Amino acid sequence: MTVEKWLRGQFQGIGEQLEADVLAVAADSPGDVNDPRFRALSLSEDKNDYVGDEVFANSLQYALSTLLYAMSSATSTGSRSEKRGNRQVTRGGHSFTTRDREAFRNRADRIRTKFGLDIEEPDADDGGMFDATNLSRKPKWQC
Repeated sequence: MTVEKWLRGQFQGIGEQLEADVLAVAADSPGDVNDPRFRALSLSEDKNDYVGDEVFANSLQYALSTLLYAMSSATSTGSRSEKRGNRQVTRGGHSFTTRDREAFRNRADRIRTKFGLDIEEPDADDGGMFDATNLSRKPKWQC
């Protein structure tokens, strides 16, 4: 089984809808850690070739955590539409609830914590609104 198939398999029902670029970024992410316990992976590497290789296993788990963090900020897997002959074929995407995204983040946090690594902080809005009322230039009307 390749790294790509394994990563896709971690998301039953939606794994095949994940973009190859997203998977490639996740597979490459362990190489950015600067820790000898991890190395960058290739999507085409066969997992069975590395049985007993602790660095590979750690890297695979780190790549999964990166993918889980990416999924925790997604709202859906998107939909695709294409024309086949005289028919329009649409494949709907999967929508993620807040609970789904929290589950992805919690699982990623557990993986990173297991290795003693920092967890990624969720993107947070500062909240509030910006009032631009006085920034607009209104013509002064004379009566």
